[in-house]
This record gives sequence, structure tokens and C-alpha cells, in this order.
Amino acid sequence: MGFYHRRSLYDRQERAAGHRTDALKLLRYALDGGLQLFLPAVARAHYAGIFIALMGFWSPPYSYAVRRILGIEIAPTGYTTLGQRSCFSSAACN
Repeated sequence: MGFYHRRSLYDRQERAAGHRTDALKLLRYALDGGLQLFLPAVARAHYAGIFIALMGFWSPPYSYAVRRILGIEIAPTGYTTLGQRSCFSSAACN
């Protein structure tokens, strides 16, 4: 079952042109091309994460100040309330 196998002997000649390192250069170009597609997505995810973190740290003090100025929050609150808002609106306390 299958194909018949036969050996054929031959003498390998020297390379006509180029060097063995040319294959390594081609591998480097292939990796570079793949990374060119991958790295911009990683950079966008990085900057999106920074933006979300900044919004998470900025919003609790801002909402606390707005509520106090507008008189929505009349109950006496202190730093504990601000800390709880920071924990619930961002991933800082996880």
C-alpha cells in the first residue's frame, strides 16, 4: 500500500548566489511584518487602559464635589465616603 520508494544519489553543488544568512534576514522581515500588525493594537489597548484608569480616579472626587456644591448630599460625609466611591467606581481596590 502506498508509493514505491527509491533512492537517488547526487552530489550537491555550491550555492550559486546568496548566503545562508539571507534566510535569517527573511525570517526577521516576517517577524517584523507580524509585529507591525500586533503592536498598534497593544498600544491602543494600553492608552485605553490609562484613559479608563484616569477617569476612574477622577470621577469620585468630582462627583463628591458636585454633590456637595449642589446640595444633593446633605448628610455629613468625610474621607470614608470618598474612599468608598473610589473603590466602587474604579478597580483601584481590587
